[in-house]
This record gives sequence, C-alpha cells and structure tokens, in this order.
Amino acid sequence: MLKSQKLAFQAAISNRPAEQIPLNILSQVFEMREGQIAVIPTSRGASVVQLLQAQEASLSEQQATPIIERYLRQPQAIRGCPGRGQETA
Repeated sequence: MLKSQKLAFQAAISNRPAEQIPLNILSQVFEMREGQIAVIPTSRGASVVQLLQAQEASLSEQQATPIIERYLRQPQAIRGCPGRGQETA
C-alpha cells in the first residue's frame, strides 16, 4: 500500500534492551503488551512499532553503573530530576 502511494518508508526488525530505546518512546513501549502495535510520532514522520517479545533481564551493579551514568548525563533526565540542572531560589 505504501509503495503504491509512492510514500517513503523503511522496514526493520530490531532487538534492543530498554537502555537503548530513546527516552521519548520508552514509556510508550513499556506500556505495550506482546503483539501490540503502536504508532509513535518522530521528527521525520512516524514509526509503527510492534512489540514481538519482551523479557526481563537483570543487570549486575557493575553492568548497570555506566548505563545509569550515561542516562543521568542526558539533558532530558536532568530536567526530570528535582534539584538537578536547575537553580533554586
């Protein structure tokens, strides 16, 4: 259907841990159930995402530390933390 309408699109299958999913869509993906499809707006249009499988995967403190540090360095994370990245009056 997209081809017949001459609309640009890309199809891809990816397997990503939660820490590699962009923060702006992570909350939407977190709410999805296996098999569910969601349309997520992007800067270039939209992504149609189907969650094929989800599984819990615990990390050790040693594995989690660099991921947490990288998360806390992101501007979106700092804005969401009280007292971080903001001056108090």
